[in-house]
Amino acid sequence: MNFILKFLSDKTVPFYVALGAAALSVVTGIMYSAALGGLSGYVSFVPLILLLVGAAVFVGLSFLGSPRAGAAIMTAADFGAFLVYVGTIYAYPVDAAMSVGSASDIKELPMIIAAGALMLICAIASNAAAWMKMTKRADAPEKDETWRGMV
Repeated sequence: MNFILKFLSDKTVPFYVALGAAALSVVTGIMYSAALGGLSGYVSFVPLILLLVGAAVFVGLSFLGSPRAGAAIMTAADFGAFLVYVGTIYAYPVDAAMSVGSASDIKELPMIIAAGALMLICAIASNAAAWMKMTKRADAPEKDETWRGMV
């Protein structure tokens, strides 16, 4: 526990945003596979793998001292998961609307939209965090109070 507290003590807000995006990636992947896994022929499990690998790479590289690189890789993985997801799921609402008659009658449509939106949120959040400084500067000089009254 002491190791984790020491590790987290020098992190900035963008690191925690990226960590939240990693957690959301895992939750999105689990939700995607649980809710839409039954749509055989329309669902690929490549997005699940990309979401989980992206989160794991971010956490791993953060422990190795490169959280920005980890966030950048997580961005690529999350956006890749979104592209694969759109490429495999797009035909389902079209086919279902042809058989049901209206897109509003498709019971999986809210989950399809939610999964895609969450994947994009993960990609955007990790991309924003990848461009910002994620650790506090350890070599910052201490404030010198000796000159305070002389100027």
